[in-house]
Amino acid sequence: MSTASTTETSTQDRITISPCGREEAVRITAFLNQFAFHNRVGSGSTPPGEMLKPSDVERFFDEQNIALFMVMEYDQDIIGILYFANRNIQMMCEDNAIFAVELLIHPDFRQGPLTGRFFSDAAVRLLQMGYDYIDATVYMTNQSALALYKRIGMYRSGREYMVNDGQIKLRSYLPYLIKYIRDGLKNVRQDINDRLAQVGWKGMVSSDNVRSAEDDTIRVHGMQVMENKFQFGDRKYTFWLDLRTQRVVMMESPYVRFFHHVVNSPELVIGQQAQVRFECQNLTEEPVTAKFRTWLGGEEMLYSEGLTERVLQPGESVTWEEPLCFGTAGNVPLRTELNFDVMNFDFETLVEVRPQVSMSCQIGSLLSGEVCEGHLVLTNNSTRELQGLLLLDNLEPHHVLVSGLATRSVVLPAGGTAEVPLSVTGLRTGLGRLQARLFAKEGGECGSQELLVAVTAPNKTVRYERGERYLLDSAWLSAQVDRRTGNLYLYDRQTGAELVLEAWPDLGFPFQNGIRESATRQLELLEDANPSALLVKETRRDGRTLVRRISFTEDRQLRVEDYTPDQHPLKLYPFCLLRDTSVSIPLADGTVHSTVVDSVFPYGMLDYEWVNDLEFPANPEGYAANWTAFESRDVTVGMIWHGDVRSVHYGQRFMPALTFHSRPNGKPVKAFWKTQPPVAVHAYVLGYGGAREIERIWQAQSGQVAPSLPVHDRVELTILSPSFLPNDATPQTFRVGVTSRLMKKVDGTLTLRLPALDHEQSVKLDGLSASAGQEIAFELPLLGEQNVVDGVLVFANDTRGLHIEQTFVLTALPVEHEVDVRTKTSGGQPVFELDNGALTLTVAPHFQGAVTSLKYNRHEMVSSNYPKLKNHGTNYNAPCGFHPQWLQQPVNPIHHGVLFYDIHSKSFVGEPIEREDNGQTWRGVRCVADGCEVDYLLLPGSPILRMEMRGEGVNLGWQLFWNGHGEKKSAKTVHYWNHLGHHQLTESRNSRRVYGESRMVVELGKGHFAAAWSPQADAFLTAIEMPDKGLQLAVVQPHDKRTHTIYVAFCQSKEDAFRFLQLSHK
Repeated sequence: MSTASTTETSTQDRITISPCGREEAVRITAFLNQFAFHNRVGSGSTPPGEMLKPSDVERFFDEQNIALFMVMEYDQDIIGILYFANRNIQMMCEDNAIFAVELLIHPDFRQGPLTGRFFSDAAVRLLQMGYDYIDATVYMTNQSALALYKRIGMYRSGREYMVNDGQIKLRSYLPYLIKYIRDGLKNVRQDINDRLAQVGWKGMVSSDNVRSAEDDTIRVHGMQVMENKFQFGDRKYTFWLDLRTQRVVMMESPYVRFFHHVVNSPELVIGQQAQVRFECQNLTEEPVTAKFRTWLGGEEMLYSEGLTERVLQPGESVTWEEPLCFGTAGNVPLRTELNFDVMNFDFETLVEVRPQVSMSCQIGSLLSGEVCEGHLVLTNNSTRELQGLLLLDNLEPHHVLVSGLATRSVVLPAGGTAEVPLSVTGLRTGLGRLQARLFAKEGGECGSQELLVAVTAPNKTVRYERGERYLLDSAWLSAQVDRRTGNLYLYDRQTGAELVLEAWPDLGFPFQNGIRESATRQLELLEDANPSALLVKETRRDGRTLVRRISFTEDRQLRVEDYTPDQHPLKLYPFCLLRDTSVSIPLADGTVHSTVVDSVFPYGMLDYEWVNDLEFPANPEGYAANWTAFESRDVTVGMIWHGDVRSVHYGQRFMPALTFHSRPNGKPVKAFWKTQPPVAVHAYVLGYGGAREIERIWQAQSGQVAPSLPVHDRVELTILSPSFLPNDATPQTFRVGVTSRLMKKVDGTLTLRLPALDHEQSVKLDGLSASAGQEIAFELPLLGEQNVVDGVLVFANDTRGLHIEQTFVLTALPVEHEVDVRTKTSGGQPVFELDNGALTLTVAPHFQGAVTSLKYNRHEMVSSNYPKLKNHGTNYNAPCGFHPQWLQQPVNPIHHGVLFYDIHSKSFVGEPIEREDNGQTWRGVRCVADGCEVDYLLLPGSPILRMEMRGEGVNLGWQLFWNGHGEKKSAKTVHYWNHLGHHQLTESRNSRRVYGESRMVVELGKGHFAAAWSPQADAFLTAIEMPDKGLQLAVVQPHDKRTHTIYVAFCQSKEDAFRFLQLSHK
């Protein structure tokens, strides 16, 4: 009997759900503008775009590959939209998957069953369209959205990267599983199709904790699997999907239970003896004939221990094992077909076979005459120690010279590694090839690897293939094309830094590519008359063809030409991967030069190209020149283009996404790239002279002459004295080191100024040079009642045009306070409380050694409500506080964020410590676990907290997670710096991100301020704004450093906070 009320029933009867298209553009536009949907495609800190017009929505349908667009109506008024596409925020789906891109429902209808009914109707249609999986992205802090997605069977695998800071990707296997059940039971239940269509996602048994953002997978028999449960009436089904194959590997149903797996682990080495185990149980009340067939890598496995057919009595279970052994490495599919009476099911997993010894080498490319000292790294993948002889053969002695012995004795512990020194010299330009082979004393050859070493010279390039990439190396740059996706990667060979990522071009509407996850394509490498060029051809399923020629016009200039005989627009997707950059854009009325701000919608701007003129003109006539430049502290990456441009779309971190007009269709020519001009030409430039250098190159190509830029001399000042001074009557000395990088000797005057104390001293310096620095000592006056004193050092030589200033700060330490370290229990676990008179903080060692509470002068600055985390706002996944992180992945703007990465996965043990540093005693707590250490240290009476972490990791990060906008009544403002100077950002409930130097000031509200900085030069700041949690900060130490130190100081004026930052120069 139904329990729905009359009102609910009448509302449901007035609701209709149906697909629609561009013919409904007017009504869709009105609905989207009603909810300010255009704000969603605004850009970062700039004002939102204009209101949408029906023509914008029509262009959206024309230019985007929409699989399904649905509307929900109440009395013929649109109250909701839901659409699916193969692309979302520049991520492409696999062919059998689809993105749930947008779900927007009128606020008056968000409660109750309508959202589920909307999604269920769409899921049935997607199943009929042949899709297996549905993907979506959601913010971890958006608990209501996360719960909704998990209730409808969308789970987090943990194998995906963080889409943005705090944003994760979810996947539903519902269409595939419904099809799996339907096909398996079609001979048992004739009504199975109707039954599944009626029940749909509502038959799923949701996760135990739908609000958890943790990984939803489990490990079974060494496999990472996703568990999915269904209940149709009184019948229950459980399916386990192997995430490597995304296919069912185990099943339990009302009829049968079956699984197969490699015993112990699916990861094997060549020659290893292993077994695959099968188990099948009859769960019916009748005898059943079960038939089994298994394929291994496409070849049928002949059972030696089991039977291909047997009768199972009710409740009977049969188990057997078959031997496995592989002679070659690779991923081998293992598939079993089960015929259980009239039911048919397939089960699939993967066996990963590795060589006994893997080899790798970082020597990839050399200049002619360059000597590279590196290592050949040998990894023993087996479970036994290997002793043997390493042979190294030089197969191309004309190109490279290998120094040292050609044979070496090697001992590899079980599961361990060994590094063999390798010295290689580049000779003649071309491709050097080294063959490394390891022969064990017992067992013969157990590992081999061919090492490719490209040797280049100025204006001489080398083309070759390695792994899944086509490569073209010059003396300065390496251009690499992924043979599966066509993505173009550009690297700085001097530093190894990745400069540019460009997706393969789109050809014609609808646009169907993305830069973050690109579609796979049918590509082939063609022979070219120019041996120093890459010529790659795509043949599309719709018959369209595109040829891309990539070549170096100079060692630091890469030219890309795109050819097509088809009459369709062509679109480029370039992306600059430099961090902490400014961008120069030559508009018709002047060049814009501003700091780059990352947001979730530089990616979205390319998806939503139908919204024009968001921040910069889409019309190419709005630009004075066809170039753009991205500048970091060290290098500049420029982009220059030529051709008949249809539209220009800038994202905040994007080089412009360019769409070129189609060319009138002429007579078809087989080798059209040889006889026709390119449709589009663009080039990348690596420079060191900023935007002006890129502009000069563009002017030179246009026949204009560009003036040269001046080069300035430089003198460096280094403060050698500690910045913390006791506040007593003892005289203090301030020491300064002065060095010059000039080859000529230079004289000058060094002046010390302390404005607050009305103090100034000057010293004459003679004979400074690159090889002769000097150290100067100044006598300081008494600090008196001053707590923080700022000062200025000035070196000047007017005749040489030198004027170098460096500001600093001196901090007075009260001598009457001590640092108190106490241990107490909270939530059943030991925690430490540190109190130095100015700061009081709580450290929870077992909670990844995090600071869970901090007070300044007894005023609360950070609070996590620890240990009752679930009561803390909506985001108990990341409670506020200071959290150390060991990031085992690189951080870059596309694939990897900082926040929420591997948080609270470590448990530490704490102990009080003391440390002497520059004559001062720091006291606090050290947390230790698994080779990782975290120190929290205080000085007596000082409002400065010193935090230091040590350990192994690709990046070491400190996450400073403050209370959110809704939890504190005032919006936070962060002040940050980059090579352009000082900037500030105030919370506005947007999603965005900016990079900067490793120093910042945070306005916390109510007259409190925090300054944070790292003394390590290569650390960097990531300031992230999340819609519900506001501005959050992360300071990352990259490049495999073992120590990462930051300081956080609290005060009651912005001026003092800025003064504290002068300590960062120390």
